[in-house]
Amino acid sequence: MVRIKKASGHHSPHDHSPKSAINSTFLTFSLFLVILYSSYVILSRSPSNHFDNSHSQMDSTMSHYSNIDGGIAGNPLKTLGSKKKPYLIYGTAWKKEDTAHFVSEAIKAGFRFIDTACQPKHYNEAGVGDGWISAAEEIGLSRKDLFLQTKFTAVDGQDLNNMPYNPLDPIEDQVRTSLEVSLKNLRTDYIDRLVMHSPLKTMDDTMRVWRVMERFVDEKKVLYLGISNCYDYNKFT
Repeated sequence: MVRIKKASGHHSPHDHSPKSAINSTFLTFSLFLVILYSSYVILSRSPSNHFDNSHSQMDSTMSHYSNIDGGIAGNPLKTLGSKKKPYLIYGTAWKKEDTAHFVSEAIKAGFRFIDTACQPKHYNEAGVGDGWISAAEEIGLSRKDLFLQTKFTAVDGQDLNNMPYNPLDPIEDQVRTSLEVSLKNLRTDYIDRLVMHSPLKTMDDTMRVWRVMERFVDEKKVLYLGISNCYDYNKFT
């Protein structure tokens, strides 16, 4: 039985690292690996009349950029079969230099959905890339057998001493650089789902990030989009 450190659930980009990792079996800690979609908004509804123009623009793109039901050839979402089935996403925060090992062990144990972020403060994204490559080579998987999810984290959620992009750049350039870093770290030419780690301080800035993310889908660099850590309902209504 493989024992590895407790994996994170989905968390705010501002959370502090735990003082120590907790060892447990896959069966026990897997419950903590489920991304809690109660706080994880996968954009999937149609435009609503009470939304203003900015909200309507975001809503109008939901079915195009966030519909995971359609699937694509070879994607794990497609291979789950015709009926919807539950799946677990393996979280990779706070594993630091052990990230590659734990990701590899998780994949060999059966995980196919992996979550990370371009946020060195809490994630070793390059370790995720090394881990999935190692496992894939060992058990004969290809890139299309895995679902890699990463996140764009705004400046407020980053360690200013270890930034993946220039914090003085325009927001649009920050998002573009973050994606390029993620593609390099994860050793892939596309991301299955790119998530906005949290809304920005203003709806205008949130929409600026979202529009750049939409272009990534048009460019085939990203397949699906999402946004997480949405705790203020009034911000979106």
